[in-house]
Amino acid sequence: MDDLLAAKQLLSVEGLTNLVAFHAQQCIEKSMKALIEELALPNVKTHDLLRLYRLLQAEITISDTATLIDLNSLYTDSRYPGDAGLLPGGKPTADEAWLL
Repeated sequence: MDDLLAAKQLLSVEGLTNLVAFHAQQCIEKSMKALIEELALPNVKTHDLLRLYRLLQAEITISDTATLIDLNSLYTDSRYPGDAGLLPGGKPTADEAWLL
């Protein structure tokens, strides 16, 4: 819940769209892990949203896996030095960050 609140707050701060997307990734990751735990599925240590989704495909449907791919790259880049949470075209716009 804190990640969702942080994303909403940061969206209004110019230049921090990469952090909005990071918190969106964290919100989705934590939600998926909570569902995995609730369903008593095997616990997996990963931040990879696609890997988590594969574990949950029998339970949930995500039609836009491209967003999961984008969020994976934003998480990795923001946590491990490189392009600091950028999409292929650079920092996400405010609209892109919110949609992610």
